[in-house]
Amino acid sequence: MPGSGVKICGLAMDGSKNLWITQTDVRQGIRILKQDGTWIIYPAHIDSPVTGDIISTESGQKWITLPGGHGLFIIDDNNTPDVISDDQSRKLTVVDNDGKVIASVFSAAEDLEGNIWIGTDQGPVIYPGTSRIFEEDVRGYRIKVPRDDGSGLADYMLGTESITSIAVDGANRKWLGTKSSGAYLLSADGTTMLKNYNEKNSCLFSDSIASIAIDNVTGEVWFGTSEGVVSVREIATSGKNEFQDVYSFPNPVREDYEGNVTITGLIKDTRIKITDVSGNLVFETFSEGGQASWDLTTYNGKRVATGVYLVLCATSDGSKSCVTKILVIGK
Repeated sequence: MPGSGVKICGLAMDGSKNLWITQTDVRQGIRILKQDGTWIIYPAHIDSPVTGDIISTESGQKWITLPGGHGLFIIDDNNTPDVISDDQSRKLTVVDNDGKVIASVFSAAEDLEGNIWIGTDQGPVIYPGTSRIFEEDVRGYRIKVPRDDGSGLADYMLGTESITSIAVDGANRKWLGTKSSGAYLLSADGTTMLKNYNEKNSCLFSDSIASIAIDNVTGEVWFGTSEGVVSVREIATSGKNEFQDVYSFPNPVREDYEGNVTITGLIKDTRIKITDVSGNLVFETFSEGGQASWDLTTYNGKRVATGVYLVLCATSDGSKSCVTKILVIGK
């Protein structure tokens, strides 16, 4: 069992409910608390003076950040932490698709498609899947965004930022916390910057983000900053396998309400069509994970009139559907 005064750097639960713990200032920096309460000292030789955070992937791999320019350490214990003979492990230097070595690594997260996102001092680096990670020449890639100024040049997405934390929401969008610029929300494929939360435009206490956590039931996003913890209510939640308890809120919508209406309880990528009671189409969109949002306007940007509106929900192939209603009271 870890002794008193030992620094705990990371915690991750694997698929068998074993708790993996990374420590620093100790000779063997990985320990495992098994579900039955017994401990394993994992005999990995990491060759790094410090050990950082750890994540456990869907495939069972453990990815450990090594602060101070030492890269990553990756373990595949073959889902048998008691048996070391069938394990694979390696220390990995982060190299991007242009062959550039990126030494400083701060954070890691797995997205909903099994890609590993690594936060570095030069923006995010992505490893597409993990099946080849123990092969010799493995490179991550950085997303390039065209400048759209006629030059034909492109810049790396957040290429000048230190990404201190990464979280993935129910719509597979990426939340990236930075050392000094607040938090960024990227599209699911990472090619589009959707939002930047900072001290000036949001409730963030500080632009220095230490951690991000997402409640995929409510869509709430929590930020651990250098000045305290704060949260914002976002739209994306984990999509369900079936339409379950589908409803809209607020409902009814009062005449003085200025926000969006949220439709929740949806299947991922649900197609939403909102009509009046006569069947005229007012608005359509797709859900972000298990929720969708409507700003109460029509295609012409005007707020809808008083009335009952039908929310028609269907999967992309039309095999599953449901209907709910929203009462809007006009101004």
